[in-house]
Amino acid sequence: MSLTERIKQGYLRLSGHEKAILIGSGLVMLSPLLPWYDSMKGYIPETIIGVSGPLFLLGIFTMIFGALTFFQLFLPMTGKSLAKRDIGQLSNFCGFQSILMLIISNSVFFSPDYGVSITHKGTRFGMFFAFIGAVLMIFGAYFAKKRARKTDFTTRTLSENQVQSYTAQVEQMDARERYRSMSSNARANLWQRHETNSPFERLDAIEKEIKNDL
Repeated sequence: MSLTERIKQGYLRLSGHEKAILIGSGLVMLSPLLPWYDSMKGYIPETIIGVSGPLFLLGIFTMIFGALTFFQLFLPMTGKSLAKRDIGQLSNFCGFQSILMLIISNSVFFSPDYGVSITHKGTRFGMFFAFIGAVLMIFGAYFAKKRARKTDFTTRTLSENQVQSYTAQVEQMDARERYRSMSSNARANLWQRHETNSPFERLDAIEKEIKNDL
Protein backbone atom coordinates (compact mmCIF):
# COMPACT_ATOMS: atom_id res chain seq x y z
CA MET A 1 0.00 0.00 0.00
CA SER A 2 1.38 3.40 -0.97
CA LEU A 3 1.86 6.19 1.55
CA THR A 4 -1.03 8.19 0.06
CA GLU A 5 -3.42 5.24 0.37
CA ARG A 6 -2.24 4.56 3.92
CA ILE A 7 -2.88 8.17 4.95
CA LYS A 8 -6.28 8.12 3.26
CA GLN A 9 -7.31 4.90 5.01
CA GLY A 10 -5.98 6.21 8.33
CA TYR A 11 -7.98 9.43 7.97
CA LEU A 12 -11.17 7.53 7.19
CA ARG A 13 -10.71 5.43 10.34
CA LEU A 14 -10.57 8.53 12.54
CA SER A 15 -13.67 9.45 14.51
CA GLY A 16 -15.44 12.78 14.01
CA HIS A 17 -13.77 14.56 16.92
CA GLU A 18 -10.34 13.23 15.91
CA LYS A 19 -10.83 14.63 12.40
CA ALA A 20 -11.77 18.00 13.91
CA ILE A 21 -8.63 17.94 16.08
CA LEU A 22 -6.45 16.96 13.11
CA ILE A 23 -7.82 19.72 10.86
CA GLY A 24 -7.77 22.33 13.62
CA SER A 25 -4.22 21.55 14.72
CA GLY A 26 -3.10 21.63 11.07
CA LEU A 27 -4.55 25.12 10.69
CA VAL A 28 -2.87 26.28 13.89
CA MET A 29 0.45 24.77 12.81
CA LEU A 30 0.43 26.38 9.35
CA SER A 31 -1.14 29.72 10.28
CA PRO A 32 2.12 31.38 11.49
CA LEU A 33 3.49 30.90 7.97
CA LEU A 34 0.56 32.92 6.59
CA PRO A 35 -0.05 36.69 6.85
CA TRP A 36 -1.30 37.65 10.31
CA TYR A 37 -1.29 41.44 10.04
CA ASP A 38 -0.94 44.24 7.57
CA SER A 39 0.24 47.70 8.44
CA MET A 40 1.08 50.95 6.75
CA LYS A 41 3.80 53.39 7.61
CA GLY A 42 2.96 56.56 5.75
CA TYR A 43 2.17 55.27 2.27
CA ILE A 44 4.23 52.07 2.48
CA PRO A 45 2.12 48.92 3.08
CA GLU A 46 3.64 45.99 4.96
CA THR A 47 2.45 42.41 5.47
CA ILE A 48 3.53 40.60 8.62
CA ILE A 49 3.42 36.82 8.86
CA GLY A 50 3.19 35.01 12.20
CA VAL A 51 6.87 34.10 12.46
CA SER A 52 8.23 37.50 11.49
CA GLY A 53 8.38 40.87 13.13
CA PRO A 54 8.89 41.66 16.83
CA LEU A 55 6.20 39.12 17.81
CA PHE A 56 7.79 36.18 15.98
CA LEU A 57 8.23 34.14 19.21
CA LEU A 58 4.48 34.05 19.77
CA GLY A 59 4.05 32.74 16.24
CA ILE A 60 6.68 30.05 16.79
CA PHE A 61 5.04 28.90 20.03
CA THR A 62 1.67 28.78 18.29
CA MET A 63 3.16 26.61 15.54
CA ILE A 64 4.69 24.25 18.13
CA PHE A 65 1.39 23.79 19.98
CA GLY A 66 -0.37 22.99 16.72
CA ALA A 67 2.38 20.59 15.59
CA LEU A 68 2.34 18.64 18.87
CA THR A 69 -1.31 17.75 18.41
CA PHE A 70 -1.21 17.35 14.63
CA PHE A 71 1.64 14.82 14.52
CA GLN A 72 0.15 12.86 17.42
CA LEU A 73 -2.65 11.92 15.01
CA PHE A 74 -0.87 12.16 11.66
CA LEU A 75 2.22 10.00 12.25
CA PRO A 76 0.25 6.82 13.16
CA MET A 77 -1.62 7.26 9.85
CA THR A 78 1.71 6.90 8.02
CA GLY A 79 2.49 3.67 9.87
CA LYS A 80 4.98 5.16 12.34
CA SER A 81 4.61 4.20 15.98
CA LEU A 82 4.28 6.99 18.52
CA ALA A 83 3.95 7.08 22.28
CA LYS A 84 0.25 6.83 23.09
CA ARG A 85 -1.15 9.95 24.74
CA ASP A 86 -4.64 11.11 25.62
CA ILE A 87 -5.46 13.11 22.50
CA GLY A 88 -8.30 14.89 24.28
CA GLN A 89 -6.09 16.29 27.04
CA LEU A 90 -3.28 17.15 24.63
CA SER A 91 -5.60 18.93 22.21
CA ASN A 92 -7.34 20.81 25.02
CA PHE A 93 -4.03 22.04 26.46
CA CYS A 94 -2.50 23.02 23.11
CA GLY A 95 -5.74 24.66 21.93
CA PHE A 96 -5.99 26.95 24.95
CA GLN A 97 -2.28 27.74 24.84
CA SER A 98 -2.60 28.68 21.16
CA ILE A 99 -5.50 31.01 21.92
CA LEU A 100 -3.44 32.57 24.72
CA MET A 101 -0.56 33.21 22.28
CA LEU A 102 -2.96 34.77 19.76
CA ILE A 103 -4.58 37.01 22.36
CA ILE A 104 -1.18 38.26 23.56
CA SER A 105 -0.05 38.87 19.98
CA ASN A 106 -3.16 40.86 19.09
CA SER A 107 -3.17 42.84 22.32
CA VAL A 108 0.44 43.90 21.72
CA PHE A 109 0.07 44.61 17.99
CA PHE A 110 -3.07 46.72 18.33
CA SER A 111 -1.79 48.59 21.38
CA PRO A 112 -1.42 52.34 20.71
CA ASP A 113 2.11 52.16 22.13
CA TYR A 114 3.18 49.59 19.50
CA GLY A 115 4.38 51.11 16.28
CA VAL A 116 3.65 54.77 16.89
CA SER A 117 4.59 55.59 13.31
CA ILE A 118 2.13 52.99 11.91
CA THR A 119 -0.89 54.76 10.46
CA HIS A 120 -2.92 51.63 9.70
CA LYS A 121 -3.21 48.21 11.38
CA GLY A 122 -5.28 45.30 10.15
CA THR A 123 -5.78 41.56 10.62
CA ARG A 124 -5.17 39.12 7.77
CA PHE A 125 -6.60 35.66 7.03
CA GLY A 126 -3.75 33.77 8.75
CA MET A 127 -4.92 35.05 12.14
CA PHE A 128 -8.49 33.95 11.44
CA PHE A 129 -7.25 30.48 10.44
CA ALA A 130 -5.32 30.26 13.71
CA PHE A 131 -8.37 31.12 15.84
CA ILE A 132 -10.63 28.75 13.91
CA GLY A 133 -8.10 25.93 14.25
CA ALA A 134 -7.68 26.49 18.00
CA VAL A 135 -11.46 26.46 18.52
CA LEU A 136 -11.72 23.21 16.54
CA MET A 137 -9.02 21.68 18.75
CA ILE A 138 -10.89 22.64 21.92
CA PHE A 139 -14.25 21.40 20.67
CA GLY A 140 -12.66 18.16 19.46
CA ALA A 141 -11.04 17.68 22.86
CA TYR A 142 -14.39 18.24 24.59
CA PHE A 143 -16.14 15.57 22.52
CA ALA A 144 -13.17 13.21 22.95
CA LYS A 145 -13.48 13.47 26.74
CA LYS A 146 -17.25 13.09 26.52
CA ARG A 147 -16.91 9.91 24.45
CA ALA A 148 -14.27 8.53 26.85
CA ARG A 149 -16.59 9.07 29.84
CA LYS A 150 -19.46 7.41 27.97
CA THR A 151 -17.27 4.42 27.06
CA ASP A 152 -16.14 4.01 30.68
CA PHE A 153 -19.74 4.18 31.91
CA THR A 154 -20.87 1.61 29.31
CA THR A 155 -18.04 -0.77 30.22
CA ARG A 156 -18.82 -0.44 33.92
CA THR A 157 -22.52 -1.02 33.31
CA LEU A 158 -21.88 -4.10 31.17
CA SER A 159 -19.60 -5.57 33.85
CA GLU A 160 -22.21 -5.02 36.55
CA ASN A 161 -24.94 -6.52 34.34
CA GLN A 162 -22.81 -9.59 33.66
CA VAL A 163 -22.25 -10.13 37.38
CA GLN A 164 -25.96 -9.72 38.12
CA SER A 165 -26.87 -12.09 35.28
CA TYR A 166 -24.48 -14.76 36.52
CA THR A 167 -25.77 -14.39 40.09
CA ALA A 168 -29.35 -14.76 38.88
CA GLN A 169 -28.46 -17.90 36.93
CA VAL A 170 -26.83 -19.43 39.99
CA GLU A 171 -29.85 -18.61 42.15
CA GLN A 172 -32.20 -20.19 39.62
CA MET A 173 -30.36 -23.53 39.67
CA ASP A 174 -32.44 -26.22 41.35
CA ALA A 175 -31.12 -28.37 44.15
CA ARG A 176 -30.24 -31.22 41.84
CA GLU A 177 -28.01 -29.04 39.62
CA ARG A 178 -26.35 -27.56 42.67
CA TYR A 179 -25.71 -31.04 44.01
CA ARG A 180 -24.20 -32.12 40.71
CA SER A 181 -22.00 -29.05 40.63
CA MET A 182 -20.88 -29.59 44.21
CA SER A 183 -20.26 -33.29 43.55
CA SER A 184 -18.12 -32.59 40.47
CA ASN A 185 -16.12 -30.00 42.42
CA ALA A 186 -15.72 -32.45 45.30
CA ARG A 187 -14.51 -35.19 42.96
CA ALA A 188 -12.00 -32.79 41.41
CA ASN A 189 -10.73 -31.78 44.83
CA LEU A 190 -10.48 -35.41 45.94
CA TRP A 191 -8.63 -36.34 42.77
CA GLN A 192 -6.10 -33.58 43.37
CA ARG A 193 -5.78 -34.57 47.03
CA HIS A 194 -4.83 -38.16 46.17
CA GLU A 195 -2.57 -37.46 43.18
CA THR A 196 0.40 -39.04 44.94
CA ASN A 197 -1.38 -42.40 45.37
CA SER A 198 -1.56 -45.16 42.80
CA PRO A 199 -4.64 -45.15 40.53
CA PHE A 200 -6.39 -47.99 42.43
CA GLU A 201 -5.64 -46.49 45.84
CA ARG A 202 -6.84 -43.14 44.58
CA LEU A 203 -10.19 -44.54 43.42
CA ASP A 204 -10.69 -46.45 46.69
CA ALA A 205 -9.97 -43.36 48.75
CA ILE A 206 -12.35 -41.25 46.67
CA GLU A 207 -15.18 -43.81 46.98
CA LYS A 208 -14.73 -44.01 50.75
CA GLU A 209 -14.89 -40.23 51.16
CA ILE A 210 -17.96 -40.01 48.94
CA LYS A 211 -19.70 -42.72 51.01
CA ASN A 212 -18.81 -40.93 54.20
CA ASP A 213 -20.23 -37.68 52.82
CA LEU A 214 -23.48 -39.45 51.91
